[in-house]
Amino acid sequence: MSNSNSNAEEADFALSPIEVARREARQLDLFSLIDEPSDPASPIKYSNFIGDIHLIPRFVRGQNPPTPIHQLPSTFSSQISNAYSINGYSLLCTVQAATIKRKVKGVETEYFAFPGDREEIVERALFALASNKGMTKRTLPNSEPRYGVEFSLYEIREELRKINKTRSYDTIREALIVMRDSRCLISAKDNNGKTVHLTHNIFSGAALEQSGSGRQRDRCFVSFSDYVVEQIRDLNYRQYRFDQVESHKAGLARFIHTYLCWNWRNAAAGATYGLDLELVMSAYGNSKLVKRVKQRDFRAALTILVENGDITHVPLYKDGKYTVKATKQLADSIHQSMQKKKGIATLSNSIMDGKVVELPPRRQIDSKLA
Repeated sequence: MSNSNSNAEEADFALSPIEVARREARQLDLFSLIDEPSDPASPIKYSNFIGDIHLIPRFVRGQNPPTPIHQLPSTFSSQISNAYSINGYSLLCTVQAATIKRKVKGVETEYFAFPGDREEIVERALFALASNKGMTKRTLPNSEPRYGVEFSLYEIREELRKINKTRSYDTIREALIVMRDSRCLISAKDNNGKTVHLTHNIFSGAALEQSGSGRQRDRCFVSFSDYVVEQIRDLNYRQYRFDQVESHKAGLARFIHTYLCWNWRNAAAGATYGLDLELVMSAYGNSKLVKRVKQRDFRAALTILVENGDITHVPLYKDGKYTVKATKQLADSIHQSMQKKKGIATLSNSIMDGKVVELPPRRQIDSKLA
């Protein structure tokens, strides 16, 4: 066969830009192919999280009230930096506060506001909606079309209510504004000692519209940043039990549970995993606490996991670690997540090869066994 004939055949098999876009969109739709309980009335709810986003110190922990701009204390800084490490690499997460407006005695006043525990739980609810409803592509003013999630404030409030984290509509709206307008910058040193900046913003924009009536009032759209879409396209996400993890009353307990779901890939009932106190607390954003306070908070968080049936007991602190032992509940949850990830990877390859043109229905999980 001549080269000209070979090139012609290759051209015949070349995908059109439209077909490439269709396959990529179908592959992104895998993000919403989460499991669901067989009983529609079951409180069980699955969602996805992205380790490289949800396990870095992007939030200010503990008390985090907005600071009036017109009376800033001399020690105030509109940036907060947290050092942490992943796989032996030292990184620095710098968060730039958002500017919000509140009315005080009828006068509109500007404040600096950092994303905190409130914003984190609202963000998790947003990802739960994206995982269950799917993403859409939409153009916001002065921007290119981007993938994101459409929702109402009512939907966010309902997601929070189901995990006993009910918030008012005004609180949810303000949290969305803080997330939209704050900025996150990840810095690292390259092999030559030069600082390299990697922006890990989550949202590229948000439209918080006042329209509709009743439950559909305040229709909103949040567009994800290129970084988030890239993580989803690369399948760098994991399914988890939203109702179990996010219902923990302490933020650190939720973080540790998520940390275990992401890092403990071969968990089995009775198996152990060493949680490095300094490593986890720096990723959580509390590296600057004194050691005894870190230990106190860590033990309290582990106690919640024991009460929830995920680890067998609160271990002693030894050699810088708390070595936890998994229950069957936690082990089964992680195993299910890993199997799901394998299935998603197989489907992704088939989609991009053109072998799958329609996504299968969601897998039904027996509510009594989940």
